[in-house]
Amino acid sequence: MKNRSNDLKTNVLRAQSQSEVADLLKEAGMDETRAESLWNEVRGSRESRELSRDELSAVSGGADRDWITDGCAATVEPNSLCRTNDACWKWDVTYDHEPTSVTCPHCGSYMYVAKIIYATNPSDDTVWYQCPKCGYRE
Repeated sequence: MKNRSNDLKTNVLRAQSQSEVADLLKEAGMDETRAESLWNEVRGSRESRELSRDELSAVSGGADRDWITDGCAATVEPNSLCRTNDACWKWDVTYDHEPTSVTCPHCGSYMYVAKIIYATNPSDDTVWYQCPKCGYRE
């Protein structure tokens, strides 16, 4: 799914008109009424201007959002399949402090991924979670 999303993003960024963007969205099974706003965004990105810190972070591989301060890009329910069924028209979103469905044993809030130590085998990764409300960490 991610490759399809990236292909759509690439094609939209290469589009030469609003109608071309609408056609791309329609082909992807998406709401083509968003073509005008996307086209305006694409045209704006082509203008020569200085990038903001957030824009620089996004193109340098930084996360798109911080879940603690910005919340979810589209929905906030745990276990929602952000990249497939939440009707988010934006492309894949990466998070600092990625949300999880793990709940805090102290206050019941949903926790976020505080740290990951990657192992050779992904099933051996070590993940620490932290609660954004009470600060509990496991």
